[in-house]
Amino acid sequence: MDTLRKRETLLYVGLWAVVYAILALSMRNLKDAALQLLPFLVLFLAHNYSLTPLLFDRRKRGLYGILTTILFGVFVFYCFQSGVRPQELDPFPPGIPGPGGPPKRILPPEITKILLGFLVLLVNIGVKSFFVALRRDQEIAALQTRSRRQKTEKPEEAPSVLNFKTDYKTVPVKLADILYIESMSEYVKVYLDGQPQPLVVLYSLKKLVEQLPAGQFMRIHRSYIIALSRIKEATRSEVILDNDTHLPVGDVYRPAFREYLKQPGR
Repeated sequence: MDTLRKRETLLYVGLWAVVYAILALSMRNLKDAALQLLPFLVLFLAHNYSLTPLLFDRRKRGLYGILTTILFGVFVFYCFQSGVRPQELDPFPPGIPGPGGPPKRILPPEITKILLGFLVLLVNIGVKSFFVALRRDQEIAALQTRSRRQKTEKPEEAPSVLNFKTDYKTVPVKLADILYIESMSEYVKVYLDGQPQPLVVLYSLKKLVEQLPAGQFMRIHRSYIIALSRIKEATRSEVILDNDTHLPVGDVYRPAFREYLKQPGR
């Protein structure tokens, strides 16, 4: 887990811990506070870890909107069907009249819960957008640093084989056989020519891109590295490899990829 992801997780844990502490103090019952908080926590977890990745993929934003609408619809249905606890109906304890007469509710408890659930989604989108922007800035800085280093360093003979450790053994992989590489969190999938299944190894894409020769491979997305010799067709936002695999070109990597396509002989 990278540093930004750890900070994001710690921020979420801290925010929910504070909300739970405030709720527990106001209700003076840890169990009831947990039950009241649980639907909002489930809404957050489903949205943050299943749906927000779709939001930051331009091709899947429509799917994000549909799935988020369904998720929030289920939450609204729960709010109306779960019933209301007595302490939620009146803002004042029994026997204590409200100022100016009987207590009056501004909004029904169900509507209040729905508005709070909507606020949870908005805050989640805001926090996630902030960390996505930070991660993008880091990737741009890393690309610029690597580009400057390649210009100043003397060219070295490119390796023809990389050794990967998997299943307690070392597997040599010829660079000429690599079609593309896909990141899966702390693992990478290495897709090889003529192999039906990718080679899965514990490796970070960031470290791997530093070992691959820049003239033969290029990172085109936060999740993909491609072999440049395998490009069949390319557009502004997509690459088609010679095995008809379609891969997206990320916004951060698009300028460098566009410059590559402009090179003579491409």
